[in-house]
Amino acid sequence: MDWIGYGDSSHTADGKYVIASFRADANLAWVVDLRSFLNIAELKYRDYAPLEQKYWVQANAPLYRNLIRGLSEAELTIIDQEKYDWKVYFDLIDKGAKPNEDFDLRTVRERAADMMLRDSPLSLRPTEGFSMDRMREGSAVLEELTDFDPTDIRRRSGGKHRDAVVLSARAHSMLSPSEFMELRLMVEQPYLRGSIAENMERIAKLGHVFDVEHPKSLPILNELVGQVAEASGIPHHAARLLSLRNRVREEPSNVSDHIQAADFAAGWAAELLNSTDGDYRALAGKVRWVGVNGVAIPG
Repeated sequence: MDWIGYGDSSHTADGKYVIASFRADANLAWVVDLRSFLNIAELKYRDYAPLEQKYWVQANAPLYRNLIRGLSEAELTIIDQEKYDWKVYFDLIDKGAKPNEDFDLRTVRERAADMMLRDSPLSLRPTEGFSMDRMREGSAVLEELTDFDPTDIRRRSGGKHRDAVVLSARAHSMLSPSEFMELRLMVEQPYLRGSIAENMERIAKLGHVFDVEHPKSLPILNELVGQVAEASGIPHHAARLLSLRNRVREEPSNVSDHIQAADFAAGWAAELLNSTDGDYRALAGKVRWVGVNGVAIPG
C-alpha cells in the first residue's frame, strides 16, 4: 500500500483530543468480524459503546479476544489541551501579568495553541549551526526554509484553537515520539543521519489517510513531509517534490476498514481515559505506543 497509516479521532470528557492510527499492514479481521456481529454497515465506536452491546460482544470469547488483540496494534496520539492552558496561565502570572487586566481567556487559548504547534513536528527547522555545516559542504539550500511561525500556521489551518489542536495532533501522529526525537537530533547533529534508503523509508512512513474532518490541515501536513525530508538530509529540490505528492489526505471512513478501526480505537481509548481519570500508563500498556503532547508514555 502507498499509505502507511490511517487515523481517526475522538475526545475525552475533559477535552483531551485523541487520534488513533493503524499501519497499513495491521490485521483488521476483527473489524470485519465485529461489524458482521453487530450487523452494521460501518463500524463506529458509538455502536459498541452501550453497555448491553459490550456484554454481548464480550460473551463471544473468540471475537472479544481478537478485538483486544487488534486494538493492541493501535498507535495513540493525545493532545492534553488543559496542560497547555495552565502552562501559559502560570507563565503569564510569573511575569507579573494580572488576569482580566493584562490578559483574558482568549489570550491564554491563543498562546496555548501556538505552544502546541511549537511542540509538534511542524516546528522542525535546521538550526543556524546545521545550516552553516551544509554551507561548508557547498550547499546553501537550507536558507530557503522559512522560519517557523506558529501564529501563521494556525491562521492557515483555520485560525481557531481547535484547528491548532487537530493540526498538531495529526502532525504528532505521523511520527512516533522516538522518531520525532531522532529527527530533532539529526537537525542539530547532521552526522547522525542515516543512509538515503533509511531516510526514504522514514519519509514513506509519513503517509497518512485521516477521516474527513479537517481538510485545511492537509497542505500543511504535506509540507511537513518535505520538512522531514530536508531534516533527514534530502536536497531541498527533492524534498519540495516529496511535499507536493499529497502523501497525507482524507478519506471517508465508510470505504476504509483501517479508518473504521481507528474510529473504534480512538473512542475506546477516550472512554478508558474517562474511566481511569486520565491514566495514560494504563492505556499505554494496551497499545503499540501512546504519545501525549509529543512525549512517549511508558507502558
